[in-house]
Amino acid sequence: MCLFVYLVTDADLPELPWDKKQPAFCVERLKRKEKFLRGLSGNNAYLLGSHEGCGCGFLSDGLDPKELAPSDASRLALSQYVEEVIRGEGDVFLLAAWAGDESKPAVRATVTSEELVAYPWDRTWEAPHLLRVAPA
Repeated sequence: MCLFVYLVTDADLPELPWDKKQPAFCVERLKRKEKFLRGLSGNNAYLLGSHEGCGCGFLSDGLDPKELAPSDASRLALSQYVEEVIRGEGDVFLLAAWAGDESKPAVRATVTSEELVAYPWDRTWEAPHLLRVAPA
């Protein structure tokens, strides 16, 4: 099971394909806006992934020190990417949920793009998180 982080916006955002040979933060545009995202305004939906290709790499709890660097880099890249989106769009919403949990009631929070670096992604095990992300 994987953690997925979705972003919905009206903007056409740059995609960053995941590369198995050089794994890093990635962005994939979804072909259609999933039913569980319809409550979020915007016509375009994106899946934001870590160096692992999904959101699991945003987690840092329980990692040994040599595994922290890729996770830290993925969270920083997520923060910077979302900050760029906010500059053009204003506040944006992210839905972070484990596969199959996307339609469950979400914990709501407001964070800045900078706070995404240290966000407690492990808490998404308990319930999806709907994050309103404001400029840093």
